[in-house]
Amino acid sequence: MSKKEIKIGLALGGGSARGWAHVGVIRALRGAGIPIHCIAGTSIGSVIGGYYASGSFDELEKMANKVEWGTFLQYIDIVLPRQGLVEGKKILAFLRKTLKIKTIQNLSIPFCAVAADMVTGKEIHIRKGNLAEAMRASISIPGILNPVKKSGGWMVDGGLVNPVPVSAARAMGADIVIAVDLNHDFSQSDLKFKISEEPNHKRQESWGEELRRHTKGAGETLKNKFKEWTIGNEPVIFDVIGWSVNIMQDQITQKNLLTEKPDFLIRPRLGSVRAFDFHLAKPMIEEGVRQTQKILGELRAVIH
Repeated sequence: MSKKEIKIGLALGGGSARGWAHVGVIRALRGAGIPIHCIAGTSIGSVIGGYYASGSFDELEKMANKVEWGTFLQYIDIVLPRQGLVEGKKILAFLRKTLKIKTIQNLSIPFCAVAADMVTGKEIHIRKGNLAEAMRASISIPGILNPVKKSGGWMVDGGLVNPVPVSAARAMGADIVIAVDLNHDFSQSDLKFKISEEPNHKRQESWGEELRRHTKGAGETLKNKFKEWTIGNEPVIFDVIGWSVNIMQDQITQKNLLTEKPDFLIRPRLGSVRAFDFHLAKPMIEEGVRQTQKILGELRAVIH
């Protein structure tokens, strides 16, 4: 009788730009020959996991290494706030264009995007339908990205209910769950994210300048609003909401991990990386690789 194969699941947590560390985690696992049998992702974890499951991972990593300071602003369709600051149509169009496989049921690896129902507060596991739309629902940070109407409800960021979706990976049948938590220990870092050492972006103080330039063709009302939002070098609204969500996710994760314990927990040390520091992909990917390598010996011993 042949030995039953151990099913390994990834639980990729939320954390906005910090999600580039997930790329390093997957790269290290692939390089070590560790199979991934299913993926559950929350927020940015659903994006990175979805790209991997769709066979688009190598293209994603190439894109990550080309991102500069203002790159992601091309995909930000600012609107006067009604449901959120960003409508999200450009992001959805980008996801649809760059994913090789469009439907969750057709993925080679079972995949689940975790979102939250804004009205009921229930955790939603999206395991069928359009992959890009599932990702878009899972990353809907309240106040920043408009919620997504789906299945009769309004979906928002899954980090509100399950920031590191260990339980979702278990529900998919994973025997071994490798979880990646991006939101902890904000003041500490193994890395030195010094802005002056990063060649391909402007200083962080230029947030306001970049946002004002982005609204050049907008109406006067919107431009005036942005002037108010981006005065001086203080944190802008994206920073305030992004960091607030990260702190909240950290608190929820600490409680969830007491009852839903992964078999392996990877915690990249990302220090003060901000929610929208997408231009810092390279060092975050390297940190993901570094922290994953620490568990490989024990992981091999368990699965072989």
